[in-house]
Amino acid sequence: MTKIINNLLSNAFKFTEPGGKITLTADITSNELVLSVADTGIGMAKEQQEKVFDIFYQGDNAQTKYGSGLGLYLVKSLVKIHHGDISVESTPGIGTTFRCTLPCREDFFIDSEFAPTEVGSEKEVIREPDTQPEEKMESGDKGKEETILIVEDNEDIVEFLTDSLGVKYNIHAVSNGAQALEKLNEIPETSLVITDVMMPIMDGITLCREIKTNFDTSHIPVIILSAKSEMEDMMDGLRCGADAYISKPFSLTHLKIQIEKLIEIRKTLKEKYRKSLNFSFNDEHEDVLSAENRFLNDITQIILQNLSDVNLNVDYISSAISMSRASLYRKLKSITGLSVNDFIRNIRLSRAEFELRETPKTISEIAYDNGFSTPSYFSTCFTIQYGCSPKAYRQNNEAKKGQP
Repeated sequence: MTKIINNLLSNAFKFTEPGGKITLTADITSNELVLSVADTGIGMAKEQQEKVFDIFYQGDNAQTKYGSGLGLYLVKSLVKIHHGDISVESTPGIGTTFRCTLPCREDFFIDSEFAPTEVGSEKEVIREPDTQPEEKMESGDKGKEETILIVEDNEDIVEFLTDSLGVKYNIHAVSNGAQALEKLNEIPETSLVITDVMMPIMDGITLCREIKTNFDTSHIPVIILSAKSEMEDMMDGLRCGADAYISKPFSLTHLKIQIEKLIEIRKTLKEKYRKSLNFSFNDEHEDVLSAENRFLNDITQIILQNLSDVNLNVDYISSAISMSRASLYRKLKSITGLSVNDFIRNIRLSRAEFELRETPKTISEIAYDNGFSTPSYFSTCFTIQYGCSPKAYRQNNEAKKGQP
């Protein structure tokens, strides 16, 4: 209710000159609440009234240049969620009245639409689809796998994106690029960044360039949302490393698809990295991920050069590539989904699997040559990874070779 009233009043103040009048009235009956916000502002023509609740709609008046075109869309969305109705009446030069009708009886709602309350208290009709903005800025849900950072100084757009995307993703929001870099240090598991271009302190182009040139964050996809829609503006965004450039006003469906596809690409590449030994890719992502390929190739070579060393560990690898333990762990985890120790074990197992197929070595020799402390430990790890023991794997492979 607070959001509905605030947005309607904000709209009235925006279009009412100093000295004008704004009236808020509320009438309640046993069945419904009728809320009205009337002003003596500039009013709207009939064709504007038909579009006023459309997403990103802005009229031709000078005052609309300072809005986002989201306020009234949000109002209508909230009213609809509560099974209500909203209408507008306006006369140019006379004023505008928004009238909102909301049901008050419990039987208008189903059980899932009631907010949870403490035991013993009365049932309360759900007021909003999500939490308040202050909570959403730092909210996190362990049930959501992916985290998105929104970098935007327009509060309406932040609220809209948080409400729209927060159902599926963990959302964090900041108002400029400098804050975004700090937040990425705090939340290294960030899956994707959505940024505006024109912001104070640090703009979105600079932020994108910083993200993509910093080795610790270069893997994070970046989507630029900007009112700058000229071709050269888009080229600037893509040149700085943005994975997508969407101009405002934007389609929410388009944005959601972009987010899903970019996160899906990251997941697919993680699986490829986890299953590949040489980490050599010759596909459409090669240019974008060349730095990551080099990083993984360097680590892989260090492991292969020390494969028989049972004591090969995180400290040795981090020292060999001049990275801190924490940075090494974060980067490797973000690219492959594996810890350093799991990555080492996967390389050992991949090499062992090759030797089982292509060499006459005994299973014990393969175990020790690939850094496993005992053949039994090797057999346990191999069975977990490949679904059968090393002996059975070799026998199955030889049987296949013997087939005509």
